[in-house]
Amino acid sequence: MLVPENLIQLLRRDQALDVHFPVAPDMVLQGQITELGTRAQNANTFPVTVLLNDTHPNLRVSMTAEVDFLVDAVGRTGFSGPGIRIPVSAISPDMGQGAFVFVYDEASGTVRKRTVQTEAIFNNTVYLSSGLNNGEIIAVAGVAHMHDGQQVTLQDNMVQVFN
Repeated sequence: MLVPENLIQLLRRDQALDVHFPVAPDMVLQGQITELGTRAQNANTFPVTVLLNDTHPNLRVSMTAEVDFLVDAVGRTGFSGPGIRIPVSAISPDMGQGAFVFVYDEASGTVRKRTVQTEAIFNNTVYLSSGLNNGEIIAVAGVAHMHDGQQVTLQDNMVQVFN
């Protein structure tokens, strides 16, 4: 896989990572970074090799994998530690200087407004230090027209995972 130049220096060899597979959404395997490229390839991205620590009978060669890169960085509030990244379209301004997202509640089919702490914005991606947990589904379109407790329907079952 290829990692942008602004993130490659934040990764380290032997770093443990969660690896997800779109073909099997409930399967999460542990992986480990075994190689970090030293020369950029496409559009200033560097190759990174992740080795799975385990296997699964449903996996085949060349299947798509999604890797959770949790990096330690210092944000605008001085936060240092792993963060969550989401598309900038998911963020709404709150009263004052805050921000919020709408989190989907599968049980009730509604969205709930939740305050989040933004740390940085890069290439239409916002990095959060708190307010959201890995695996939660958030609204990424039409958020300006949503309200707390609104009934919603997911567009499809292929929810895109950003983090």
